[in-house]
Amino acid sequence: MHSRYRDSQRRRGAITVLAAVLMVFLIGMVAFAVDIGYLLVVQTQAQATADAAAMAGAAGLSSGTAVANAQSCAAKNSANGQSVTLQSSDVVLGTWNSSSRTFTALSGSGTSSANAVQVTVNLTSARGNPVNLFFAKVFGMSQSDIAATAIAGGSGRADTVISQDISGSYADDLSYAVAGDQALLSDFKTSSPSSYLGVAQHGGWGSTWAALQQVGANYSSLNTTIGNLQDCDNNTTSAYNVYGGTTSSIAVTTQTPNCCGSDLATGIQQAINMFNSSAYTSSAGTNAMKAIVVSSDGASNSDSNGQHPAYSDTQLDALAQSTADAAWAQGISVYVLYYNHGGSSYDESLLQSLVRGKGIYLEVTDPSQLSAALVSLLQASGGTGILQ
Repeated sequence: MHSRYRDSQRRRGAITVLAAVLMVFLIGMVAFAVDIGYLLVVQTQAQATADAAAMAGAAGLSSGTAVANAQSCAAKNSANGQSVTLQSSDVVLGTWNSSSRTFTALSGSGTSSANAVQVTVNLTSARGNPVNLFFAKVFGMSQSDIAATAIAGGSGRADTVISQDISGSYADDLSYAVAGDQALLSDFKTSSPSSYLGVAQHGGWGSTWAALQQVGANYSSLNTTIGNLQDCDNNTTSAYNVYGGTTSSIAVTTQTPNCCGSDLATGIQQAINMFNSSAYTSSAGTNAMKAIVVSSDGASNSDSNGQHPAYSDTQLDALAQSTADAAWAQGISVYVLYYNHGGSSYDESLLQSLVRGKGIYLEVTDPSQLSAALVSLLQASGGTGILQ
């Protein structure tokens, strides 16, 4: 009897020890779940504050209030249960290179040429505002440091080439698209006159209708040139391959080529050539956001008289996708405006697949919506926005 009692006591003692060990493990698990979860919440708060402050700072670049704007915006946000205070050193003015996607800090008088703002939110012991932990204190960890950084660009430059579909299927409604191209030009004149705008046309061949040029200095001539754009049913030439130019010289045509299918890749490639031309790079520099807007009413259609006469429709679409890849490899975002007036689900998915970088996809079914859609497409990130 006494032996059984002693065995029972020993078992209860062992269970008590095991329970104590498991309790430590459970506390550790709770500490991990609660504290890590809270750190993620605070990190999200800090990043949201950095994003907002960077955009507020970028909006003040032209007026010289970038630092003050960022600090004021941060103070209206909270992280870790307290309002965020930015020191002047937390707000850095610099230049953003869209091709290499790198930020270069400027100082002193050099900040007058800044086109981007970098903001860092610091919640650290060095600043006296670390994130306090809860259960992790059991293991000797009472605090943790968090930092979040964002870079935003100002609305000064958003150089854009519109690759406009002029194929026969677009003929009845191209005037609406042209009005949209002019509306985008007008929007740039008001909000970003230093931006460059150009127009490439594509059917079976790609050609430059309006070379990239600064909007503010050339608004009137650009508006007239864009207004003269016509569909291929109004062709004035059949000598397609005289157009295009090279990376050093872009040939600008005032002639409309014959209808010969629709080759999306040619329009995108023509836009890339315009960005790489010495006429653009020698005058425009390299720090602007670059975008190609593909305005089309469907996927590619092969034609024996086109630029790629041996390609099937599927091969032309694959070429369009690889050409879009080539654009983004150079830091050129690709936006797509799809005018769906009876197209298939394949047309939709193909055009969606061409979006690259900061680009977005929009689809309209009413031609009267083309103008507003084209403007909103670039406004989505053509002004002040997060770069990194």
